Amino acid sequence: MKTICSSSTRFAGQDFDLVKWRLIAGAVSACHFVLDYETDTLTFSQECLEIVALPSVEWTPVSSFSNVIFPDDLDVWLGALRRFESGQTPRLSCDFRLPAREGGYLWVRCTGEGLHLQNGKPLLLCGCVHNIAEELTAAAQGEMDNCAQSSRRPFLVDPLTGMPNRLSFYSDMKELMNQSIQSTIIIIDIKNFKNINDMYGHSLGDMMLTEFAALMRDKLPQLARLYRFGGDEFAAVWPWSRRAAVDKFAEEFLQISEQPLLVCGQRVRYFLSIGAACFPDDGRNVDELLKCADVALSKAKAKLWDGYSYFTIEDRNTYMQQLELDVLLHQSVENNFHGFQVFYQPIVGAKNRQCTGAEALLRWQTPDGIYIPPARVIPLLEKSGLISRVGLWVLETAVRQTSKWVHLNTDKTFLINVNLSAHQLLDRMLPERILTILDRFSLAPGNLSLEVTESSVINNMGEACEILQSLRNRGVRIALDDFGTGYSSLSHLQTLPIDEIKIDRSFLKGVADTGYNKSFVSTIVELAHSLQRVICAEGVEEQVQYQALRDLKVDKLQGYLFGRPTSLETFQKSFVPYYYAGNEGYVKDL
Repeated sequence: MKTICSSSTRFAGQDFDLVKWRLIAGAVSACHFVLDYETDTLTFSQECLEIVALPSVEWTPVSSFSNVIFPDDLDVWLGALRRFESGQTPRLSCDFRLPAREGGYLWVRCTGEGLHLQNGKPLLLCGCVHNIAEELTAAAQGEMDNCAQSSRRPFLVDPLTGMPNRLSFYSDMKELMNQSIQSTIIIIDIKNFKNINDMYGHSLGDMMLTEFAALMRDKLPQLARLYRFGGDEFAAVWPWSRRAAVDKFAEEFLQISEQPLLVCGQRVRYFLSIGAACFPDDGRNVDELLKCADVALSKAKAKLWDGYSYFTIEDRNTYMQQLELDVLLHQSVENNFHGFQVFYQPIVGAKNRQCTGAEALLRWQTPDGIYIPPARVIPLLEKSGLISRVGLWVLETAVRQTSKWVHLNTDKTFLINVNLSAHQLLDRMLPERILTILDRFSLAPGNLSLEVTESSVINNMGEACEILQSLRNRGVRIALDDFGTGYSSLSHLQTLPIDEIKIDRSFLKGVADTGYNKSFVSTIVELAHSLQRVICAEGVEEQVQYQALRDLKVDKLQGYLFGRPTSLETFQKSFVPYYYAGNEGYVKDL
């Protein structure tokens, strides 16, 4: 690790910028980058834009670059960066996917070397970006001769676990396909690995991966071969396997994973997602087969804890539909968010049923005019990496409209609720972005409430709480959405920086009776009020529910009983005393 005494503009008698670009000049490729820790700026050379479709060559802060990395590869980039910054490794080297110019994603290898101060603080990182798609293709086609294989052997092995890596997987799988050997590929993902890193540290996380790899090798059938794809993702190739045998292995391995791993004296609890697909039934080439296994893995990840899924014909149909929708979503975003709309659902006071605010909800329709349910759209946006851009668009749209409503009415306390995704909580510049939008449209921070789920905060506890607290300090309100599902720790009501708790609709069934749900709501209301938190109940559909919740002293209510999510025009005519009707001026509601 190279160190220098200070971060002055002189380094060993030379101009610091000259040192910076001398490091770059030593790069093999013209596609280079510079990460300047003093200015928190990541800059790419213009040549990089010929490889990948980056919206900008300069990223400030550096954390904002995470928004363009393929979501499944984000931990690979962040982990490599942390190991360099901490001095654990003197160089940076990692493979991940970035948006390709022709659409989709492209595999790149990012390598670099940097400088640290004497106190260990990183100062500068310079390196190259390489397109490794050709390497993957060469491995997949088996076109490397023995000499080339020998010279490139380090590229076929994962440096942490010593296991074969993704390149080796492509080569082996291609060979099996050439011999027409029926085979199953199994993708294994450690679902809570980020939490493990945050709780125990990255060094223990790396050791945990090594221990887990050893466990996998012990439990896989003798014919199967194990690979590490990167981050917390592993893969296995099982020749001559049958569906029943794969199902049995997955079931038994998930049972084994119920016992914590012992790593450096720590009992580490982990959860797995497993997806499988078969050659030749599900795919005729490696990429097609991997996509099928990834679809099955996504189904497994949707399960609360451990999960396993085997690719089916129904999955194929769903996958093709998702591919089509993904293309249309990208087109909508690039076409100035054409097809996206913000709907508004009223939130009322429990005492008088008067509208005190609204929740802004995303809606999207295809070019054919077909509305796609949010339950399908949101996961697609998250998987494609578009969720942060669309989320900011929803926020800006809702703030712009709310500002008009507030300035037209004598009641200046109207509150607009906007949802924040887990991806947005990774952006350390989020508070400044939000405050800039509020300032641009002259809306007070107190008129905005940001809704977050427990899982989105817990998965990134430290940074998420810091971001949310920063927003609260500026006057923005924070609401904890869907409380009662997921983690649902009562301690979070006190420790998380929140102003409001939204009880999930699942607890409203039977709330008028003497049963668990009524006791649950009553307990949460009492606890929340003792902590000076506001309570809102979602999904109110029946009069008896309204009466019971009012008697339990819930503060606010939301649900079909008071109004469904509607378009801007319908909402303001029904719930805003005065609304703006284009060039006709101010129109009093009937």
